[in-house]
Amino acid sequence: MQVGQMGYGVQNTFDIRDARFRSCVGDNRPDVARAEYGEALMDVAKRIGVRIRACRERAGMTQGELAAAAFVTRQSVGNWENGKTLPDVQSLQLVARTLGTTADGILGDEVPAIVAETAEARRQLARYMVLYGALYLVHLACVLLFVRFAAEGNHYAKLGVLAIEFIIALGEDVATRRVRSITRGRELNNAVGIMMFTAAPRLRKEPVPNVRLRTVRRPCSGAW
Repeated sequence: MQVGQMGYGVQNTFDIRDARFRSCVGDNRPDVARAEYGEALMDVAKRIGVRIRACRERAGMTQGELAAAAFVTRQSVGNWENGKTLPDVQSLQLVARTLGTTADGILGDEVPAIVAETAEARRQLARYMVLYGALYLVHLACVLLFVRFAAEGNHYAKLGVLAIEFIIALGEDVATRRVRSITRGRELNNAVGIMMFTAAPRLRKEPVPNVRLRTVRRPCSGAW
């Protein structure tokens, strides 16, 4: 049976401990592990992008038409097809339904990598939300101290508070850049979307250790 043949299921068994992703949980060199995992994830995104493009072209749709059906921008669809970003769960379901296939058919064997990437992104985003809250509390404390020192005429103390405010501003700028890099391509354009994303069930660093996953997918013809 050909892989691209429609109407038949193709069973694929894959292990979450695939050698391509073992290094992402390394303990000795976490920096190298993250770099290797990032490269593997880019390959995953490119393969999924090829499938999305093949399914879209087979359906005779433009990027704009697919974007409208998935309630995203045309640029988002372009980023998916070019392997720059991965679609979120809701967008993936809408895309699959619009193109007449299934989410598993688009994801293929890359499900474990996407689960791990989403879990890690959720953890990082939650950390930065906590950091934002802490910086805001420190900012309020600095405002109160500045008012008090101004009333007392303590100019040196006011300069110290201003220095702290400058450090807070730098921290907020770094955190904002990181949050943007995490949310880019996930259609998390507002606080509600970010909170819903971070409030989803937390997944461990190893999504399903020692468990072999099985999926049945119906790929699009010509996607491989």
